Amino acid sequence: MIKFILILLLLVVLGGAAYYFTRRKNGDESKKFSKKPMNVTFYDKPGCTGNVVNEAGGTNILLDSSFNLKPEANQPKACCMKVENTKILQGWVKDKNNKVILSFNEHPFSEAVIDIKGCSNDYNFNVAPLE
Repeated sequence: MIKFILILLLLVVLGGAAYYFTRRKNGDESKKFSKKPMNVTFYDKPGCTGNVVNEAGGTNILLDSSFNLKPEANQPKACCMKVENTKILQGWVKDKNNKVILSFNEHPFSEAVIDIKGCSNDYNFNVAPLE
């Protein structure tokens, strides 16, 4: 009888510990994370070759989060943009005459390579994970 009570007590303790370590904290139930890595990378040569001049992304990103990408001071011109699992919420690229040469609004990309005609260091993109 004592063995039965000890086994039952052990099961209750182990069950409580398992619940404690696997429960969700308040608010976590509504948060959804990306299933695939999101990457946005700008390169200094067409065809997305050469050196990386700007980038953002990663894994396990909240789906309702977003990132803003724009060049830093004295940063080399971007000639190509490679995107993976990315939704461009809003974005544009301007030429040296301040004319918009490329723009996006709520555009999803599972994977794409986008050449920037003439290269530019005047761009601004707000991006989020696609899935």
